Amino acid sequence: MRMIFSKIFNFLFPSLYNQVLSITIVILVLAVSTLSYILINEGVKSAEKDLLARGISLSKGFSIASELAVYSKDKELMNNILHNIIKEDNILGTAFYDMDGSAISVQGIDPSQKLGLEGIKKIVLFRDIFWKKVLIPDSSVPLYYDLYTPVTSHANTQEGGIFEADIEEKEAIGILRLKIDAVPLQKIRKELLLWSLGISIPFLIIGFGVSVLIVKRITRPIRQLTDMVKEVHEGSLDLFSCYCPPESKDEIGVLSQEFCNMIKTLDDRNRQISIMAKAMESASDMIFLTDSKGLFMYANSSFTKCMGYTQEELIGKIPSILDSKQHPHEYYRGLWQTLKDGKDWYGEMSVKTKSGDIQICETSITPVFDDKGGIINYLAIQRDITDKKRLEEKLLQVQKLETIGTLAGGISHDFNNILGGITGAVSLLKQRMPEGDKLLKYVDMIEQQSYRGAKIVHQLVGFARKGKYMVECVDINKVLEDIILVVTETFDRRIELRYNLAPDIPYVEGDSSQLYQVFLNLAVNARDAMPEGGTLFVRSSQIIKNGGDVNVSANMPPGEYVYICITDTGVGMDKDTQSRIFEPFFTTKEVGKGTGLGLAMVYGIIKSHKGYITVYSEPGMGTSFKIYLPKIVQMEEERDAAIKEATKTMEKVMTVLFVDDEPVLRELARDILESAGYKVYLAKNGEEAVELYRKKGGEIDVAVIDMVMPVMDGGKACEIINKMNPDAKLLVSSGYTEDMIIRNLLTDKVVRGFIQKPYTGRDLIAG
Repeated sequence: MRMIFSKIFNFLFPSLYNQVLSITIVILVLAVSTLSYILINEGVKSAEKDLLARGISLSKGFSIASELAVYSKDKELMNNILHNIIKEDNILGTAFYDMDGSAISVQGIDPSQKLGLEGIKKIVLFRDIFWKKVLIPDSSVPLYYDLYTPVTSHANTQEGGIFEADIEEKEAIGILRLKIDAVPLQKIRKELLLWSLGISIPFLIIGFGVSVLIVKRITRPIRQLTDMVKEVHEGSLDLFSCYCPPESKDEIGVLSQEFCNMIKTLDDRNRQISIMAKAMESASDMIFLTDSKGLFMYANSSFTKCMGYTQEELIGKIPSILDSKQHPHEYYRGLWQTLKDGKDWYGEMSVKTKSGDIQICETSITPVFDDKGGIINYLAIQRDITDKKRLEEKLLQVQKLETIGTLAGGISHDFNNILGGITGAVSLLKQRMPEGDKLLKYVDMIEQQSYRGAKIVHQLVGFARKGKYMVECVDINKVLEDIILVVTETFDRRIELRYNLAPDIPYVEGDSSQLYQVFLNLAVNARDAMPEGGTLFVRSSQIIKNGGDVNVSANMPPGEYVYICITDTGVGMDKDTQSRIFEPFFTTKEVGKGTGLGLAMVYGIIKSHKGYITVYSEPGMGTSFKIYLPKIVQMEEERDAAIKEATKTMEKVMTVLFVDDEPVLRELARDILESAGYKVYLAKNGEEAVELYRKKGGEIDVAVIDMVMPVMDGGKACEIINKMNPDAKLLVSSGYTEDMIIRNLLTDKVVRGFIQKPYTGRDLIAG
């Protein structure tokens, strides 16, 4: 080390003269500077000690003199004392404070300033003057001194003051503050500095003259390097503006060249970083970077926009500010363990924005490693999939209901066929049994139980949205008025009913009894949600949806709708319950008090009426069901007339083609119709019916065709027969009842009427 220093020194100072001269100048400068510092410092300390001694003396004297004034709280006397104090030299301000630190009387001090609790403690505990130095901002030079002296009293007081301090027979009853100007010290400092300069300058001039030659050689390239550093610091990496060609191959020259090489490297890297930063800022995905501890270091504009936070609000914070409380602790422990193991983490994460909204994000987090393999950062990329997840949930809910509905429809179809066989057989038995037969009552019991079974099947079909509805023009207000009457007469008097039914709303097409059940079910649910009473609101109106005017469903087409809203102020529901309320057998009621089918039936009936239903609820606030039913476009009078005409068709015919895939129903139909005097042809599917009609069509007066059959369904068979003979009298039957296909067949006059399964012999003959 000594050899290196010697070489550098010899290189800088090649002659002995320069070496000695330089060393001499350095020693002189150091000696003069040190001496000047010591003299100035000691002089200032001495002056400061004198100034404080005088202030302490004044403070003690006036604190003794002010005992009576403070004890008696005589503000006038205290003001006189302060007035005398402030006349003293170098006193900027003075004040009396009580033991709570509040100003009692002030001169030259802001009366709103209150003493700190720690300062009061020191004054009371030590019973001595407490002082502090206040410096000029951004400097070590004192601006003024604050002296705090306790004003004590020999008066006897109760023990346990504010700090319960034991101070013998004296007790601090107030505090005297003196604000002493430090300007005299600054003047003394300046005088000593001038005196020091007067001595030092001759020595420094001599040293400067000797050192000029050396300094020029060293400082010029260093100055150039300094200018380059400043330009780089200001953001300039232009080699043409900051390049400093070395004039020699010494250390300074090599340093200059290496510095220029460093600038070029930095410029290349900055360009790459700039490109990457622009790409990250332009990304539609949310991107953020944390340090190894998980603290935010960067977030792109997509992230700040979606989360609602600014960069400043995020930097240095931990990601837990986005915690939605939707995930358990094990979820986050697993996440961090994966990252700490140096592996990428992928998954869906629920986060809370600044506004409190919950968003679901598809998230990937990747550890960033340094050259040694240590983790230095974590890079996260997120994509907001909230809307996608909501659509998926709605689609899943619809699919579940559709699946259950399809299952219910299939079961009901099979049951209707079974019940059809039973009711048909019962009809034949009753026709052939003599009046007064003892067994007739048992046959009646079978028939009654069959009807009960048919009613249950009809409810099941209603859930499948294929129920048998008496299609008519329905005045919704009249249905709601009936509901209002029931609520008024039967509900708990603690439930207040409010309603607003808009006049002259359009009619809807549907079954009034089914819609009555919908509204009654919702009203009863509202009642059950308000066991302690509340308010039930019923409202109707007409709305027009144009594009996005009505926030109901993306599948709800534009048009005119009758709007019904039933709202309660009951216990409400959480999000999870709302997502499941239309599921069959789901109920929040106690065992034995609910089947879980009510709202499922409501959903099925509304969908069967081509309507829409939504629910909104907040726990503890209440629930609101909104129903939208399409306004009736026109009465299908021609179709109704065709149905009425078809009712009389069977009375005029003699030959019937009966088509059904159930052998029992075919045989019963043959017996029933033949017993009524008709000639009957039977077919087991649509294909066989078409072939039979092709051969026997001239003698067939009417055909009764089941809709759901293997090989060829009834709808297809009806269309083919209608093309063969547009005047053919065709009736259709189904366990699903009048669905859209049947309505279209009726509307297009392909068929003349419809018979609902299960039917009796009388129904078949009358049909």
